[in-house]
Amino acid sequence: ITLRTRPQIGQAETLCQNFGGRLALLFHLGAAQAGYAGDHQGRQNRHGQDQLDKRKTPLPARHGSKILESRTPSWVQDPRSLSRIAAFVAKLERIIQAPRTARVPRLIVAYFARQLGVMLHNGIPLLKGLETLSFQPEYPHFGVVVEAVAQEVSDGEKLSRALSHYPRVFSDVFVNTVQVGEETGGMDESLSMLADWLEREERVERKLVAAFSYPITVLVIACLLTLLLFTTVLPTFARIFREMNVPLPLPTWLVMQTTALVCTPAFWITMLVGGTLLYRAWLRAWRSPRQARAIYAACNRLPAVGATLRHGGLARYCAASHAMLHSGVSLLKTARMAGQASANPLLEHDSRRVTKCLESGERLADALMLEPRLYSGAMLQMLRAGEESALLAEMFLRVGKFHEQEMETTIEMLSSTLEPILLLGVGGLVGSIVLSIYLPMYSTLMNLTA
Repeated sequence: ITLRTRPQIGQAETLCQNFGGRLALLFHLGAAQAGYAGDHQGRQNRHGQDQLDKRKTPLPARHGSKILESRTPSWVQDPRSLSRIAAFVAKLERIIQAPRTARVPRLIVAYFARQLGVMLHNGIPLLKGLETLSFQPEYPHFGVVVEAVAQEVSDGEKLSRALSHYPRVFSDVFVNTVQVGEETGGMDESLSMLADWLEREERVERKLVAAFSYPITVLVIACLLTLLLFTTVLPTFARIFREMNVPLPLPTWLVMQTTALVCTPAFWITMLVGGTLLYRAWLRAWRSPRQARAIYAACNRLPAVGATLRHGGLARYCAASHAMLHSGVSLLKTARMAGQASANPLLEHDSRRVTKCLESGERLADALMLEPRLYSGAMLQMLRAGEESALLAEMFLRVGKFHEQEMETTIEMLSSTLEPILLLGVGGLVGSIVLSIYLPMYSTLMNLTA
């Protein structure tokens, strides 16, 4: 129940292979000793202090320790064996606890990779660098993870293997790039490349969040102000209209009926239950790969939103591909993991097809050309030129920058377009409510004047 991911279970099984038998024997001896003591005490309570059961006569107290000692292996009494068991338990606790509590921002991992790469480039040993970087006062969970990684490296594990045990902190792209750096001897260059890639990922994500945060904020504020009007101002006007017995026009009648509905507890209970169900349904749909692709495809059909998401996904795809290819990762692994790093369900699903095409001997540009809705024409042409000139990694970098600039242009256009539309919508909503209130008052004044 505690070990929730496959890397945790695999590492725990590996550790238990060495100490599992010894721990089982130790627990068996402890249970046997506890059972013997409990059985002996129970017989004393039943038959008194001096009379024991003759069918099962217990061993004398002066001989019990000798017999138990003879049944206890020598390794239990050896302090070195016990210290090894204590180290095993501590290591298992780090494996269990660190990934569960670690939620680290992407920039912090980028700073970690850059600092570790600089240390290795200047001749500082890997273990010393990890121990130095384990001090993380702002993010103590990340410090626990780095400390656990340093402990595993000191026990003889490779850095890539130790990082793979914490998938919530270090992605597959990170681990595979580090593994290639270990094999080629360019660990410092691989870490610097990973830092650049993570910083670029963070920059793209912030731009996407900024693009959609403004309209969402305006819509939320408009909804809150509308609810405030319906719960505080409009009930007073509804009471006045009832006392005056004024005939209400259709817009005013609709507003008054909505006000009466909003003021009932059933409305808020329904909103709470419905919002919770919708949120859970959204999470369930997003966790399903098929439904996530359907949602993303529907968003891509929107006029400006689809272009923003497409350019952002391709910018991430190209940035991850450049980082891995420049570090020496094979093209097959790059094609498979770049789709995961793009955070685009459509690109992630298509990466399997691209990998199969590459395995059959096709070129990357030819494989991508089969899905023109996912990959831009400029990307396909530049990658084809990169394959012919053996500069595929550099072409990925240029294509990534191109799509990042296109995303910025689309975001500016989207913001300039949505701002007047949202203001017009909010103003129209408030104006219609105010107009519906003044309609019966104006008709009453006209009747009095007549």
